[in-house]
Amino acid sequence: MAEIEKFVNIYRTLAQFPSISSGYILKNGISSVKDSITVLSSWTQRNLERTKNTKFQQTHVVNLSTKDKTNMIPTDTSNEWSNETKSNKTVSSVLAHKQKSIQKHWNKLQCLCNLMHKWGKPDSLACDCGAEEWKYRAVMREVQINDVKKFHLEIWNHYNIIKNISLDSLEIHGDVYSDGEFGSFVWSNNEDKLLYIAEQKVPKAEPFYKPKPHNQDVSPSSSADSSSSSEKPIKGAEYLYRQDWGEQLVGKIQSVIVVYDLASDALSILKGIPDDLCPGQVVWAPEDNGVVGVAWKTTPRKLGLIFCTSRLSYVFHLNRDGEFREYSSSSPFPVYRRGGRFSSASLSAPTRDRGYFSGFYNVGAGFLIVCLQTSFRAVSTRNPVVDLQTAAFTSDIIDWAAVESGFDYASLDATSDQERLTQVFNRMRQMSPLAHIDKIKIPTLLLIGKKDLRVPPSQGVHFYHRLKANNVTTKLLYYDDNHSLSTLPAEMDSLINSVIWFHDHTQ
Repeated sequence: MAEIEKFVNIYRTLAQFPSISSGYILKNGISSVKDSITVLSSWTQRNLERTKNTKFQQTHVVNLSTKDKTNMIPTDTSNEWSNETKSNKTVSSVLAHKQKSIQKHWNKLQCLCNLMHKWGKPDSLACDCGAEEWKYRAVMREVQINDVKKFHLEIWNHYNIIKNISLDSLEIHGDVYSDGEFGSFVWSNNEDKLLYIAEQKVPKAEPFYKPKPHNQDVSPSSSADSSSSSEKPIKGAEYLYRQDWGEQLVGKIQSVIVVYDLASDALSILKGIPDDLCPGQVVWAPEDNGVVGVAWKTTPRKLGLIFCTSRLSYVFHLNRDGEFREYSSSSPFPVYRRGGRFSSASLSAPTRDRGYFSGFYNVGAGFLIVCLQTSFRAVSTRNPVVDLQTAAFTSDIIDWAAVESGFDYASLDATSDQERLTQVFNRMRQMSPLAHIDKIKIPTLLLIGKKDLRVPPSQGVHFYHRLKANNVTTKLLYYDDNHSLSTLPAEMDSLINSVIWFHDHTQ
């Protein structure tokens, strides 16, 4: 019990340290002092008492003449994301002159540097070198009202809120995207328009038969006038399947680009994006001549997007007249590699007794548990892939199972050759950790998210029962979370339980 309290106290101590997520440097941003800069930084900190992360913003005003610094009290921004005017005009600190730069999601838009050669890569903190003063601040606020998600767009000046738009009541689009794959929230260069991404509005649907109230005081003519003024529901379409983008992007089906006009107080959906593309990560083109962004192919089917940067996509430009143009090559040069065996390195400590090593693994753990039996005395694994055969039908990245088995997914998806398919599935079975489970002897802790769409939780549960049947020391923790197990309750419980597991089985 004393050891457990020690582990908990260590976690609580580490949880007190916030991590920075973004920031801006504004010249004369919110200060009346002429020769000054304002630094705005956004942070995230674990809040163990509320079992969720708290987001807050810190503000520092620096007088460049006297070097005096004024620190203001942090403000909670947990249910909002914001953008200041001019914030999409950023510069890299390594550049000697002022250049325009893309701030949002640089690693997904690197080929734009060839398209807009004047732009340079920014640092993680965006720096605004414009001489203009900070004028407006836009806040997209997400609130829960009676368990229903609502979105409000707020425009602030230096003193107060000047506009507050209830986006849901306008019924122009669905939920606003705030994720790191599609999301954008950018002021125009002229500071008169705001750009963001939202879900396309779905036509209303109703069953083929819908009971009507017996007492109808409305005449048939007035009823017809009333129905004609609103959208007519589509009968029999309420259960129509619409595929989303999978793991951690549930409900994101078809994105649209939305522009808010500050002068007219109007919202509009930009037209011209082909129906088989989902746009995202948009920024304003130079001189506000349209928008530039990334569009992902949705046909013949969507494959899980998060953590998978290789999905077919295009850098595009959409001008003011709705003319769509692709700029990226069909065979781009890879400049960013995701983790896993392609970027990891083996570390060895020759002075350390190998018998005391324990392993903490993610999705590929099923393979590593089998291969590294003699290297570790205990293992903790999150959502391991143990059966490639079932993953080929149930994962949101079904192509992964084929590629890991040495086959081309595109050719398999289009074939009806039964002999070929039998060969493929036999190979998947042979390469799956489940086929070699009898080799596993070390104590194994399984951390499973029951909302996981990347590695279906049934794989981990089946793996657990097979280990139990083989009399292997094992335990399964089943969390109300997705693949990453990143919610605060799941993170805290899984980390502390893993440390306890290693402590108990390496003594």
